[in-house]
Amino acid sequence: MARQRAEQAQADRLAAEAKALQAAHEAKARQLAERAESIRLRMEAEARQAAEEAKALQAANEAKARKLADEASARRLEEEARAGRLIEDASALRLAVAASIEQLLPPVVSILSPAHGEAVTTRTLAVKVRVHHPKDKPIDEVWATVDGRALSTRGVQIKEALTGSGTGRLVSLEVAMPDRDCIVSVMARSGQAVSEAASVSLKWGGTAKTQAKGSLKLLAVGVSSYRDAGLNLNFAAKDARDLDGQADLFRKGRVTVSSLDAFLGDRVPTLTQGQQVPTVIRPAAVPDFAVALVP
Repeated sequence: MARQRAEQAQADRLAAEAKALQAAHEAKARQLAERAESIRLRMEAEARQAAEEAKALQAANEAKARKLADEASARRLEEEARAGRLIEDASALRLAVAASIEQLLPPVVSILSPAHGEAVTTRTLAVKVRVHHPKDKPIDEVWATVDGRALSTRGVQIKEALTGSGTGRLVSLEVAMPDRDCIVSVMARSGQAVSEAASVSLKWGGTAKTQAKGSLKLLAVGVSSYRDAGLNLNFAAKDARDLDGQADLFRKGRVTVSSLDAFLGDRVPTLTQGQQVPTVIRPAAVPDFAVALVP
């Protein structure tokens, strides 16, 4: 009996130990499960945070990419606008230059009659000329001079524009002739551009006038000293004093372009000891004409 009670007590003790051991294992299992759940929750939170950061970074990159694309587009539009303005400015400059060149182009005048060297016996001469503009611009005025002197009436006024082939139009000028050989020149004006003179040398074949003739005086002014000493000249004043008829080399009572050229071509090198040589430029098609009369 006692033995049974001892065995029963031992069995109960073993059962209690087993139960305690089971409870300890269950507690440890619950602890491990709780730790695993905590790790899982932390990993999920970290995954969510990483996903949110990745999403935010992607959004930031997309915004930066859009900003860079917008800036590139703005620069492209600005460059295109600038290129357009440059093209417009270049086109406007080209048109302005073309217009300026057209405005500077002078008319062209040619004398149809009388011919060079023709003898004139009448006091009034009809000079027929053809005048045109290279760009068909309007010819505003045509006039004649005799020995470089303008007539009492300036000339004919032409207001209509020239069109068509550019051959121009015919104009007739009434010119009062002196009773001597002379040079008749005709010029035309288009805007501010004046043509070169078309000239003919004519011989007087009529009777001389009995009334007294007028006189043309030349006032020659030569300035040698200036306020700016760098502009001073050596012989301007002396040349003006010397030009008192000495340039009338042929003693015909008038100084012509050729005689003035010959006079200056001799005097200037002499006065400057060969250091200066004057140059006179006159188109070959323009005959010699008088620039001053010598009393």
